[in-house]
Amino acid sequence: MSPTERVREMEKMMNRSHVLVVPLPGAGHINPMLQFSRRLVSKGLKVTFIITKFISKSRQLGSSIGSIQLDTISDGYDDGFNQAGSWEPYLSSLHDVGPKTLSELIKRYQTSSSPIHAVIYEPFLAWALDVAKDFGLFAAAFFTHACAVDYIFYNVYHEVLKMPVSSTPVLIEGLPLLLELQDLPTFVVLPDSYPANVKMIMSQFANLDKADWILINTFYKLECEVGNFVPHNWTLQLFVLLFQFLGKSHSFSISIPNQLISSIPSQSYLRQFVPPFKNCNVLFSFVSFGYWRRQIYIV
Repeated sequence: MSPTERVREMEKMMNRSHVLVVPLPGAGHINPMLQFSRRLVSKGLKVTFIITKFISKSRQLGSSIGSIQLDTISDGYDDGFNQAGSWEPYLSSLHDVGPKTLSELIKRYQTSSSPIHAVIYEPFLAWALDVAKDFGLFAAAFFTHACAVDYIFYNVYHEVLKMPVSSTPVLIEGLPLLLELQDLPTFVVLPDSYPANVKMIMSQFANLDKADWILINTFYKLECEVGNFVPHNWTLQLFVLLFQFLGKSHSFSISIPNQLISSIPSQSYLRQFVPPFKNCNVLFSFVSFGYWRRQIYIV
């Protein structure tokens, strides 16, 4: 299939697709995923962005934010976080109540004229991936932290970096610098200080192998070393690379030849095979890694 035919095929797919976006209900997590949702809408997808009933009520939000449709699930504390008192009971309730209300919401859409085709979820809500797969939907994990932070968490989860860290400097393969204690996430040094957060952060990797796509919110030029490093035991199915270009945005998909599998394609490679982008410069990227099937998505 030629590049032009791939563009047309992708546009057809996008124009008929309805995506559910499920962030952790917090400002630092909602905003990146909301911005990404706007990018998806600009490419012709229909996006329904999920917030909690309390956020919807307290912010007096309607049924949409611009062209993004809003819908709600319950976190078990529909009158506010203060009911929980702390993160531990809140996250426990979100884990218990969230999957049930998300399932009910998807079920409602599946019997409507606009069924859900894919779920983009924040991995802190690992249960959202299980719900998506229960309905046979495509699922994409969207990491809102920087790539290096996610990679540190990944190493902790696989016990490559053992908690608590007490001696320095810390060397993590794939990161360009030796790290001191102040460079590490707090819970890696003091795991007992945030037990609920540790549990939530570690849970995001438990079922990640089920995800169809992995997206990481990062500036590639600032994190190219870790972005280019592929751990031998990182067994995700797809390689996804999203660029935002200076000027007019475009959407496009191509396969990466085998000789380039070990690295992220260069701009010169893109310019060679993608004539519309000969004069473009990469400003922003979302990156993830995989082995047997590789594609680039330029948005």
